[in-house]
Amino acid sequence: MRPRLARKVFYMALSIGTVLMATGIVTMLMRNEIGQGTAAYVAFAGAIFVTVGAVINNLFYRCPACHHLVTRGLQWQTKCPHCGRELD
Repeated sequence: MRPRLARKVFYMALSIGTVLMATGIVTMLMRNEIGQGTAAYVAFAGAIFVTVGAVINNLFYRCPACHHLVTRGLQWQTKCPHCGRELD
């Protein structure tokens, strides 16, 4: 997977997971049923999305040449900060 695609997948999974977790938690608090029912499953699904997004980010958001983890700014960088080669 290319680094820029991995970053887009990470942001998508993070946003979907955050919305699901917030919806599940708010629903559980409004019903006073913490940990019961469908709302708990929705919050759990949101946590799974966030976790999968973080794993994808850490596995594939690397320089194709030197395989160092590119920690920030890939959207604006065209070269790897470690080796200087083109990222895409």
